Amino acid sequence: MVTDLQFYNAVKSYKYRNSLIRDLPEIKSDITQYLQDKELSEVKIPGYSIALSNGSINITEAPIRPLNQLELKLNEGGDN
Repeated sequence: MVTDLQFYNAVKSYKYRNSLIRDLPEIKSDITQYLQDKELSEVKIPGYSIALSNGSINITEAPIRPLNQLELKLNEGGDN
């Protein structure tokens, strides 16, 4: 048996997820267009690696590297 609260939450969740599905083709088009405009087949941004292969977008999670921070290389040998 579904309670009134569970029903309400299910309706809200359905409406939200349905709106995401409707916007998906537009988002895919934006990603594809960006990669094609820049003539890239793969790009890495903080947290993600995005590749375009045969019209298909592949997004994988990657370690986050801050955009505005330089890498500090430490000398581990103890010589200063």
